[in-house]
Amino acid sequence: QQRRDVDLDFREARRPAEHPEPVRVAAAAHVAAGVHEHPHGLGVLGWATCFAKVQVDVAALLLERGARHHVFSAVAMGDAAAVRQVVEQDPSSLTRPMSRYENHRTPLHLAVSKGRHDMIELLLGLGADPLLGDKDGRTAVQLAASNGDESALAVFEAHGVATDVDAMPGTLFKDVIPILRVADLERSVRHYTDVFGFGLAWRDDGFASVQRNDVTVFLCQNGQGQPGTWLWIAVEDVDALHEEYRQRGANIRQAPANFPWGSREMNVEDPDGHRLRLASGATGDPDGVPLCES
Repeated sequence: QQRRDVDLDFREARRPAEHPEPVRVAAAAHVAAGVHEHPHGLGVLGWATCFAKVQVDVAALLLERGARHHVFSAVAMGDAAAVRQVVEQDPSSLTRPMSRYENHRTPLHLAVSKGRHDMIELLLGLGADPLLGDKDGRTAVQLAASNGDESALAVFEAHGVATDVDAMPGTLFKDVIPILRVADLERSVRHYTDVFGFGLAWRDDGFASVQRNDVTVFLCQNGQGQPGTWLWIAVEDVDALHEEYRQRGANIRQAPANFPWGSREMNVEDPDGHRLRLASGATGDPDGVPLCES
């Protein structure tokens, strides 16, 4: 419930000014409690500033209630003094990546995506590296070229940055997260956390995200799919995981076995009939058993 309340508070930060009271309540609670964590890693102020639209009034309220700028919120709001202060206190802010959900973009990438030419100028003057790539290797210059932002390219050129670059396509595939249809979200969240060892990343009405290490799974109540979906997941040691799951009481449909395709696998089933097919490298010759699909 606490995790859900935190996520609702983060969403309130994106409400426009015509809905001030929920924002005011959320801001007071969030800032007073010092809660700033979320998978996006931008804090509640980031939710108000770094996404599709900068909610200036909401951000002002959060700052009034004690929120503090990070480099991304300062860039998004075009607050030059705040950017300088953040970078002076922590020069590594210039190279700080956003989360994987934002493709590990830097503050300079954000300035380009927001069309903040004044911030591009400022960040370059402070020493930001225009050739630093995001998760896909795309630089801020390439992003400006892909966006067709001639004004941004002119700023780069004025700083001696070559802008004769290939504009990387905007159709790159970035990530994949399976969405499993579940009948009872509360039950499924408990199962994935208590039995399968995932952590609850966030939860919304009828939807949740669970994560274990680098693997994320979305759970959707009564929507987006059908029971019986299979997920193949690479793990470090399937035998160690088998022992963990045995102790946790997981529904193990097939114990670890070596298969001809070079992996050692087991599979487990969740309350909705979805299967996690978990595999590490084979430890010997094939055991001669078929994959349990029944």
